[in-house]
Amino acid sequence: MANRNLKWFKRGLDSALSVGKSIIPPAVNFLVAYIVIQLADQKTWGQFVEVLIFTSLCSMFVSFGIKGGFIGSMISNWAMLIAYVVVFRKKLKSSENV
Repeated sequence: MANRNLKWFKRGLDSALSVGKSIIPPAVNFLVAYIVIQLADQKTWGQFVEVLIFTSLCSMFVSFGIKGGFIGSMISNWAMLIAYVVVFRKKLKSSENV
């Protein structure tokens, strides 16, 4: 009986850890955003997001080169790249108007 309870406890712990790994990163992101906006302002957060998007695009560009299939990767991820640029421009324009 004790072995069975231990088995269920391990399963429950694994499930809780999995849920935690899924929930904690977004919660921390919201917390960091809130703290930065409260301590500084929205413009600072917008500049930080601008740097994050730029580094993400750069790392994506470098990873394409590392894979050796740069052209094929760009073609297959073209829509995602355009979406990043469009969202980035909209965010940049909206942060300038504030």
